[in-house]
Amino acid sequence: MAKRRVMAAVAVLAVSLVARLVWLGGELDVSEPDEVMYLYMAEHFARGSWYPRYDYGPYRDGFFLVPPMPLYVAGAVFRVVEPSLRNFRAISVAWGVASVGAFAAFAGLYLGGLPLLVGVLLFALSPVMLRESTQALLNAPAVVFLLLSLWAYVRHARDGGNKHLVVFAVSLGATAACKQYGILVGGLLAFHWCWVRVATGGPSLRRLVVAYGLAVAAFCVLVPWVAWRPVDGMHLYLYKSLVLHVVALVRGARGGGTLFSLPHPAVVVAHGLVGVLGLVAFVCTWRRKWDVVVFYAVLLGLPILVVREVRYLSLAVPIWSLLGGYLVLVVDELAVRRSQMARMANGLSVVLLVASVVPASMMPWRTRSGLADACGFVAAHTRDDEHVMSNYWRPVVERYTGRRVPRDWLDAEARRLITSGAVRFVILDGSDYTRQVIHTPERQRVADWVRSTFPVVWSYRGRAGRGTAVYATKRVK
Repeated sequence: MAKRRVMAAVAVLAVSLVARLVWLGGELDVSEPDEVMYLYMAEHFARGSWYPRYDYGPYRDGFFLVPPMPLYVAGAVFRVVEPSLRNFRAISVAWGVASVGAFAAFAGLYLGGLPLLVGVLLFALSPVMLRESTQALLNAPAVVFLLLSLWAYVRHARDGGNKHLVVFAVSLGATAACKQYGILVGGLLAFHWCWVRVATGGPSLRRLVVAYGLAVAAFCVLVPWVAWRPVDGMHLYLYKSLVLHVVALVRGARGGGTLFSLPHPAVVVAHGLVGVLGLVAFVCTWRRKWDVVVFYAVLLGLPILVVREVRYLSLAVPIWSLLGGYLVLVVDELAVRRSQMARMANGLSVVLLVASVVPASMMPWRTRSGLADACGFVAAHTRDDEHVMSNYWRPVVERYTGRRVPRDWLDAEARRLITSGAVRFVILDGSDYTRQVIHTPERQRVADWVRSTFPVVWSYRGRAGRGTAVYATKRVK
C-alpha cells in the first residue's frame, strides 16, 4: 500500500511538472509588467545586495517596498544561470510543483484514496495555478508556504505537538515574506484559534503568542530590511496591504473584475462552483465543526473571488480543490447506500471532473500582445541616444528596447515631446491590461492623436484586433 502511494505521488508530481513545462513553453511575451520589475530586483540581489532597490519605484533612494524572499532565491539562482524572464519563470515552475506536494500533504489530512487524487489533480492542473507557476511573480512560492502553514496548523490542532507548532510559525512567517497577504492569513488563523478557545476552552493562548512570536522572528530573518527600515515595513504590511485592501473590499471598489484576464474562465468558474457545493457538504457532514477549513473558505477563500486582481485567486484554489475532493467523498458514501446506477453516475462525474482540467493543462494561456516583438523592431531601428514612447509601463519598454523612454509617457507633456522631435517611435499596446489598468482618459486622447497623425511602421493584430503597433514620428531609413 505504501509503495502504491509513493508511485501515485510521483506520478502526480510528474504530471504537474509536464503541464507546467507545456505552459512555460507557450508564447513568451510581456503580459504582466510586474514580471519585469521583479526581474530587475532579482538581478539587483544577484549582484550581492540584500535590500530591494528599484530605480523606477516611487519611494526615496530607489527603495521599493516588496516582500523579497522569492527574489532572494531568484537572485541566488541568477548567480549561476543567466538572468532572464524565462529562467525566472522556470524558478516559478519549481515552486509550483512544490506547491502540489504541499497541497497533497494538507488535503491528505481530510481525504484519502480517489477523493484525495481528485482534489490534488484539481489543484495541480487548475488553470489559475498553472498560470501563476509559469510567471515571474511571487504567488507560487507564497502558496507553498501558505499550504505548509495550514498543514502544520491542523496537525497541531489535532495532536498539540511542538514540532508542528514551530513548522506552522516558520511557514506563516515565510508566507508573509513572499506576499503581503500572509498578514491576512495570519490574522485569520489567530481569529480561528481564539474562536475555538472561546467555544471549547482550548487551545492555549500562550502557545498562540509563542507561535506568532516565532512567525515574526522568521519573517524578520527572511525580510531583513524590515529591521533596517521599520517605518517603511509597517507602511507596506499594515497600511497598504491590510488597511487599504480591506477598506477597498468593503466599499466594493475592488470588485467586478475577477474574470479579467482569467485563464480558461469556464473551467475556473466550474471548479469554483464545485468547491461551493463541497463547502456545503463539508459543513453538513464534517465532525469537527470548528475546523479551520470552514473559516478559511468563508472568511477568506470566498470573498477573495471579488477582489480585482485575478492573481489572488491562488488563495482560494487550494480550498475549493480540497472541498471538490470532499464532495466526491460524500457523494460516493451516499451512492453506496443507494444503487449500482448511483455509483456509476458518481464515477462518471469524477471522470468528467478530472477530465475538465486535462485540455486546459495542455493549452498554455498566454495573451500575446506583440509588445516584445515591437520593442525588438524599435531597438533595431534606433540609435542608443534616441528616445521612444509607449502607453505601456516605461521600465518594460526601456528594458526590451534598450532606449530611453521619457518620464512623461503619454501624459501631459507627451504631445509636446513628440512634436518637438525628441521621440523617434511611439509604441501603442492594445491589450486588455493596458486598456483597463494603465490607460487614463488623458493617455487615451494622446494615443488617439498618435494613431490619427503618424504612420504605422510595424504592427501585430492579436485577438479581437487588440495587438501592438509602432508609429514613426520621423522617417524610417
